[in-house]
Amino acid sequence: MTREQAWEILCQYTKSEGLRKHALAVEACVVAYALWELAIPTTPRFGFLRDFSLNRHWTPRGMTTVLIIGTVALLLSFMYWLMEHRRVALPWLVVLGQTALMLYFTHQLIEFTLVNKLLGLRFNDWTTYWLANAVFLVLLVYLGKGWQAIKTARARRQTELSRPGA
Repeated sequence: MTREQAWEILCQYTKSEGLRKHALAVEACVVAYALWELAIPTTPRFGFLRDFSLNRHWTPRGMTTVLIIGTVALLLSFMYWLMEHRRVALPWLVVLGQTALMLYFTHQLIEFTLVNKLLGLRFNDWTTYWLANAVFLVLLVYLGKGWQAIKTARARRQTELSRPGA
C-alpha cells in the first residue's frame, strides 16, 4: 500500500480536518524517530536502558521525546478508532479516565512509597516489570471503581441531607 492509498482510506473514514492533522503529526513523529534510528541507532531498539522505574536514571530527551509523543498520539488515534468507529466498549478505560487524578496520586503513593521505599522492591528486568504493571493496572481499575462508588454514595447522602424535613 502506498502512502497516497493510505491517505485516501484515512480521509474516507476521517471527516474531521483536526483528526487528519493529528494523523500527520503522528506520522511526522514516527518517521523522525525511524530516521534518527537509521542514522544513530540506540540499544535496545525499543525500551530504554535509562528507565527511572528500573534503575533511577530515566531522562527522556531528544528523539526519545519524539518517540514518546508519537507513540501516545498513535495510541490515542487507535483508541479513538476502536471506540468510536468500531464501537468497542472499554468500560475499564472509562473508569481510568474518570478517576485519573485520584489514581495518579494513589499510583505515586503505592509505587514510590509502598513498593519502592517500604518493601524495597525493584523491577530490574522487563518481564517482571511488565507483569507488575499489568497487575498494578488491574488494581488501579478496581481502586477507580471503588472511588466512583464512594463519590456516588457521598453525593446521594448529601442529597438526602439537603432535603427539607430530613
